[in-house]
Amino acid sequence: MNQSASDMSSIVETIQTITGQIHLLALNATIESARAGEAGKGFAVVASEVKNLAGQVKNASTTISTNIEGMQSVAGDVAHALRGIAQAMQDVQGSVSGVAAAIEEQSAVSNEISRNMQEATVAVSATDGSINAIASALESVSVSAEHVQRDMEALVR
Repeated sequence: MNQSASDMSSIVETIQTITGQIHLLALNATIESARAGEAGKGFAVVASEVKNLAGQVKNASTTISTNIEGMQSVAGDVAHALRGIAQAMQDVQGSVSGVAAAIEEQSAVSNEISRNMQEATVAVSATDGSINAIASALESVSVSAEHVQRDMEALVR
């Protein structure tokens, strides 16, 4: 974009150079028409019109030049904004990567907790089985103790 604007500036400079030359030609034509006297009046009108057109071309080329400078300024602002956007995108990408790593770590921790809970469930089941076995054994001991006590009482009588 800057290259195109630079190329346009060169064209505008060429137009301004030509405009200056046309203005000089119109001035020379005005001088020659004055020398020609009455016969040069028509030529003086044409020279005046050429001079007027050269002024209009000069004003138009100045406007074009100003617009090109404005376009170059806008292009610079756009380039600066694009660099800012690219930097912001890199920052966001870094943040997303950090969040992804944190999620992966949380997932690993959750899996570890789940595995530990399953192991605890197995251990609780085993403990429950052991407690039931102990209760059953105590029940058997209690029944046996009652039998022994009855047998002892029967022997003592």
